[in-house]
Amino acid sequence: MKNFITPTIIILSAWVLSACTQNKASEMQIDKNVVAVRLDSVKSEKVAKPVRTSGLVSSETESTLSFKTGGIIQRTYVKVGDRVKKDQLLASLNLTEIQAQVVQAKNGLEKATRDLERFKGLLADSAATLEQFQNITTVYENAKESYSIASYNLTNSQIRAGFDGVVLKKWANEGEMISGGNPVFSLSARNQSTWVLKAGVADRDWARLNIGDKAVVHFDHLGEQVIEAEVIRLAQGADPMNGTYQAELQLEVGKDQLLANGLVGSVVISPSKTHQVNLIPIESIIEGNGSQAFVYVPAKGNTVKKQPVSVAYFTEKDVAISTGLEHTALVVSAGSAYLNEASTIMVVQ
Repeated sequence: MKNFITPTIIILSAWVLSACTQNKASEMQIDKNVVAVRLDSVKSEKVAKPVRTSGLVSSETESTLSFKTGGIIQRTYVKVGDRVKKDQLLASLNLTEIQAQVVQAKNGLEKATRDLERFKGLLADSAATLEQFQNITTVYENAKESYSIASYNLTNSQIRAGFDGVVLKKWANEGEMISGGNPVFSLSARNQSTWVLKAGVADRDWARLNIGDKAVVHFDHLGEQVIEAEVIRLAQGADPMNGTYQAELQLEVGKDQLLANGLVGSVVISPSKTHQVNLIPIESIIEGNGSQAFVYVPAKGNTVKKQPVSVAYFTEKDVAISTGLEHTALVVSAGSAYLNEASTIMVVQ
């Protein structure tokens, strides 16, 4: 009797163990078909796509200086990088020829003055006609203007600084022959409030900008510091060289923030014009081509649906979707790499 009961118990135990093993295997098989995901809300907001560009620093007060008349440069008194004061003498011409022109004009004026006085007496004595007197008067007036021009050219045979600033460029040196109007120096103001940044923007970005839009500018030499700025001018025509439109920004420079002409700054402009977009985490995007992409959205019965969307732009953490999520509240933000449209999902936090 004991021998019969023992095999029976062993058989029943084996059967129960086998059934339990099959159930666990079945549960494991079910778990393998379920993908754990995290869902995030679709945030609908009115935002403005930032305009990102770069530009060069310059002073709003800059001047290109030249001589009024041509001649030989007698002396230059400053070099590139020198700081100058208003009315400081920067360069002068050799005055030999110019002074001779002044003397010649002065002699002509003196002769015309004598002739005019003589003809006044002759006219009074009826020894000269009115026409002769009028002609000599015209000669006198021309001589007086010639002397004024020669004196003016003598005065402008020097270059003086029009404001406190720094010498940016020097195009000519002592002993060189230079024509009137050709640049000799380029001068920039030293006032921190005059710093501007000029950047080129594409036509689609130019259309979204307005005077007064705020911006931040980053310079490599300032590390993590940023300089706040404001759009003060927008070009009304494209640059023929590169097709971009120039935006000029006034920089609000701090006392300890050193700038110089020609520095390159990275600019982020925040347009005042906004538009409606849906924001989702960057991780929600599973594939894309250009502005077209796909995301997974939860569907009925713990399933998912692959939804096409149009990407407007990217931020640091989110993606702005222009179309495709108008009637969607949630998207899959984690676990989407393991999904397909036949997957069953389990939402976890």
